[in-house]
Amino acid sequence: ELGQGHDRVKLVDEDEPAYVPTPVPGSGLMADGTPHPVRLVGVEVPGGLTLEGELNKLAWNVANARNIAGVRYFTDYVESIILGEDITLGILREQMHTYQAAENVTMTVPLFVERTLPAALGADQLGPCRVVRLERNGSISKIS
Repeated sequence: ELGQGHDRVKLVDEDEPAYVPTPVPGSGLMADGTPHPVRLVGVEVPGGLTLEGELNKLAWNVANARNIAGVRYFTDYVESIILGEDITLGILREQMHTYQAAENVTMTVPLFVERTLPAALGADQLGPCRVVRLERNGSISKIS
């Protein structure tokens, strides 16, 4: 689970229930001063709860709050999401190198808007993309 405050990103598989942290009865501290344990409880969500949907919600909440506060313009919202997406793709590319060859891991990532990825990601030759795939060797290929 990622996030801070009331915005939480639940890392779930679309076929599995969402797991939400639930305090064990008896709030506060235990007799030895340690916090009460927390357990994960599965929650079925009609229509599904997806990582993509939760990340989009988190991006919207952060960017829109800055717009409402008068700190940013709407165009800043779009550009900041694209920048964050590029940084995330770079981190994921690095992460892919940590998997063993036998694991055969790939990751498909839908982009916020159709666009050409920056040269720093090594994918600028792909042209405009809407969905990309990260391969285990860190390369990025165009899906659509």
